[in-house]
Amino acid sequence: MLGVLSLLMGLMGLVIPFLPFDMDGYRRLTSFPLAVIGIALGIVGVIGPRAAKPLAAIGIGFSGLAFALGSYFLLLYFVL
Repeated sequence: MLGVLSLLMGLMGLVIPFLPFDMDGYRRLTSFPLAVIGIALGIVGVIGPRAAKPLAAIGIGFSGLAFALGSYFLLLYFVL
């Protein structure tokens, strides 16, 4: 269960910044909370005695990518 939630949070963190709706400057920040929650859920899913450890590890990877994407957008905002 935690692995699935971690994977979903990571995927949402990767997809939501690219959706075509107006967020007036907050779009670059949407991936950070989702990524942090996904990483936390993934770590708990990997450490605990659960069956979906590979899914939780993939969720950690996707959440890490979402965090990197949010960091890149934030860097572009402050540099440009």
